[in-house]
Amino acid sequence: MYHPCRFLLVALALLLGSGCEHTIYELLLQPRGSVMKRTLECRRVDSDGPQGEVLRPMVQEELDRLTAIYDVPAGPTEARRFSFAGEFGGSTPADIGGAGAYRCWSSSLGTLCVYAERFRGNDDQAGVLARRQQAADRLVELIGGWLQPRLGQTRGWSQFQAFLNGALRSDLHNLALLAWAGRFAQDAGFAGAAGSADAATLARALLFLYEHGYLLAPELPAWAQAIREQGGVQDNLAPLAPLLAGAVARRSGIAADAEVLVALRRELEQKTLVDGLNAALQTAPEWTTKLADWQAREPKEAGAQAPAPVEILGDLALATAGFGPASGSAGDELRLRLTLPAKPFYTNGTWDVAALQVAWQTVLPGTENTPYLAYASWAAPAEAAQKQHFGRVLLRDQALADYVLWFNGLSKEEAVEWEALLGSLRPEAAPALRLAEFRFQSEVNAGPATAAALAASRAQPARTLLLEALAP
Repeated sequence: MYHPCRFLLVALALLLGSGCEHTIYELLLQPRGSVMKRTLECRRVDSDGPQGEVLRPMVQEELDRLTAIYDVPAGPTEARRFSFAGEFGGSTPADIGGAGAYRCWSSSLGTLCVYAERFRGNDDQAGVLARRQQAADRLVELIGGWLQPRLGQTRGWSQFQAFLNGALRSDLHNLALLAWAGRFAQDAGFAGAAGSADAATLARALLFLYEHGYLLAPELPAWAQAIREQGGVQDNLAPLAPLLAGAVARRSGIAADAEVLVALRRELEQKTLVDGLNAALQTAPEWTTKLADWQAREPKEAGAQAPAPVEILGDLALATAGFGPASGSAGDELRLRLTLPAKPFYTNGTWDVAALQVAWQTVLPGTENTPYLAYASWAAPAEAAQKQHFGRVLLRDQALADYVLWFNGLSKEEAVEWEALLGSLRPEAAPALRLAEFRFQSEVNAGPATAAALAASRAQPARTLLLEALAP
């Protein structure tokens, strides 16, 4: 029999993870000039057993896809660990699922490199959020359709109906947005969000329910007890009914003893609650689709129980919160490392100073979640050249990155002029004065070197960077 709170248990399992069979991807990235060497090791494991991580056979379709991407022969079918390697410039391959880019720009004073890659998930998050809010709307619609013939003639129904289509619908939209935003912050790689999204989202959702009257602080122990009791009740919501009716009264402004809320509580306590919902939802398109999907799945496990129409309410509640079937991750893990000569000036990974690597680790998102993002930017100064021109290394990290981007935006003629200037600079020959006076030939031809003309010069961004670094 379908348990009326089953969707809560499903959501909890998805939050905590089930430790089921999944794939671990260990990806090592090593920049080599304009290309990136990419070494991918993967294995299929089952971590549920008493012996910890147990190797399982890789899915053949996955192996075939990887051998095609890396253009290598397939490994032996009896193997449990597989390794692939290749060099890629520009775009990254979709080996784990996703898209990305690696690009470097050079100058005589140093180079700038940028790496960014998203893994799995869905890049159309506007569509994802819209589907979650549509699920909330449909949930309210089905609940209202079920209650109308039961409560429609009671005093206070019009006010209760206004609550369903107004405050409740809006609140569900906002809760869907809170759940989406928490996951987005973590998977999109925003600083400070990693590892905290689920707990923070739960805390924010509870505070939202408290602020809007659904929860009262003194009632929290009663809610906990009622949820425990509900675990042993499968045909109605009797343990939760008083609390649910009270929550509706506070949020809607309807008196707790109003006829419509007394009737609502009575319906929730009826032993025929689940049977009544099943009958009312028989004609819902969601039920037709769910039943057809179940019937199409072959072979079925021994003793498999057919779904019930009431399950579509749980499906819609899970979809609203972002725990729909397409949202759940398969549990696959990514362990990513990027080897660099020095710490990047911009990254959402963790710098391992001993290994000279940036590290990322995550459970890969499902197809309705935000893609996981890894990024890093680093700049390598040409120390010998900078010391030759200025007596010391002036530009590093972000300052060097700004300079390299500026230089690569020059025209061919401007780049030649600028390099000629740099080639003539020496520490003992007042480089700051030469830089302060420089303008490109086209600018010299256009008019005198006024303060305004110097400030408007295309050389000004680089001049500012170098003069600020030269200042004592």
